[in-house]
Amino acid sequence: QESPDLQAVAARALGRIQDPAVLPALLEALRKLPGSQGNPAAQALTGFGEEAVPVLLAEIQGRGTLCARAVQILGEIRSLSAVPALTALLAEEKDPQVRAACAAAIGQTANPDAVPALLQGLDDPFREVRAQCAWALGRMGDPSACLQLDGVLLGDSYWWARVRAAEALSKLEEGRKVLERHTRASDPALRSLAEEMLFLAGRGR
Repeated sequence: QESPDLQAVAARALGRIQDPAVLPALLEALRKLPGSQGNPAAQALTGFGEEAVPVLLAEIQGRGTLCARAVQILGEIRSLSAVPALTALLAEEKDPQVRAACAAAIGQTANPDAVPALLQGLDDPFREVRAQCAWALGRMGDPSACLQLDGVLLGDSYWWARVRAAEALSKLEEGRKVLERHTRASDPALRSLAEEMLFLAGRGR
């Protein structure tokens, strides 16, 4: 049994080779190494960029044990070619943590083709998926999302989802108009959140 330190050294060495033939070995190293932050195998896979996408998609499509981690790496790569698979996974996957990772990864790509899937994700029963979908929609620049984002801001039971929806609205011209209306709301929490997001967007008074 190799020690984690030795496995980490091996993963960094494989990453330096920059030969796509080592990608399966890097995926196996990712499976064995503990933790996700600063994982050398994950960093090496990210460094391959689009060349790593087929291996990562195969892990996702096989619903392997690294499914969520593979999704995160695809987001870090900002792979546009992976967006169709990520949107399908967001809609179909049973594991809510994987769905949340999909929404975050899609947001990192900022691909507007994913807007319908993200809008649907605003109704997800798992609160972190709703929050990640709201954040991702803020990256898309699509004004058609304003109405549903406002619905999240006004009615979601999860405060962080409401914050993410307000943040997303602040990135859209039409959304900032919505927030400006909310600065006159009778609800002090809503009013304060709208004012804060407008301030951060450079529109504060």
